[in-house]
Amino acid sequence: MIDLHKTEFDDSYRWIAKNLAEMAEWSNGHRNVAAAISAVADGAKLNVSSANVGLLVYDFTAVQRDRKDKEGKTLNDRVIESLAKVGVGPERIRFKGTTKGLTI
Repeated sequence: MIDLHKTEFDDSYRWIAKNLAEMAEWSNGHRNVAAAISAVADGAKLNVSSANVGLLVYDFTAVQRDRKDKEGKTLNDRVIESLAKVGVGPERIRFKGTTKGLTI
C-alpha cells in the first residue's frame, strides 16, 4: 500500500510540514517546529516504509461530544463506526476537545 502510493504520501507530508512551519512563523516564537518537520518542509527526502495512521478529532465542545443523535449515538460512536468500515480500529482515534496544549 505504501509503495503503491509513495508519491501521494510524500506530497501530503510535505504539504503538512510546510503548513506547520508557516504556522510556527506566525506565532512569533511561541511555537517551534521539530527539525525533522522543517527538513521535510524544505524538501528533505522522506523514508517511509510503514505507517501508523490515525485520526485526531479536535475543536469540539463537551456538548457536541456527548450529545446523542436520533439513533442514540455520540460523535465518538459515529467516528468509530465509520472508520471501522475501512479497517481503522478505535485505538487509532484520539479525541481532544481543544488544541490547547496539543502535542503531536
